[in-house]
Amino acid sequence: MFLWRLLNHMREFRLFGTSTSQQINFKMNAAMFREVEVVVPPREIQDGIVTHLRGLWKAQAAIRKRKDKTKSLSNKMIEGIV
Repeated sequence: MFLWRLLNHMREFRLFGTSTSQQINFKMNAAMFREVEVVVPPREIQDGIVTHLRGLWKAQAAIRKRKDKTKSLSNKMIEGIV
């Protein structure tokens, strides 16, 4: 994902010629990215990030569930009025 974002950033700043074909860009990127070092945080930090994200996903699911219940109740109230 990081490399994809970096590539798009580089394209956004027109570091690749607009007349260059996708295939040539791909080959250039492959050659360039072989030399890129990607720093990965220690396992403990990665685990902490995963734990945090799981908490966010769980909270998001709870919010969606609450929103769905509210929408369902609103629809029932409207049906009762109409």
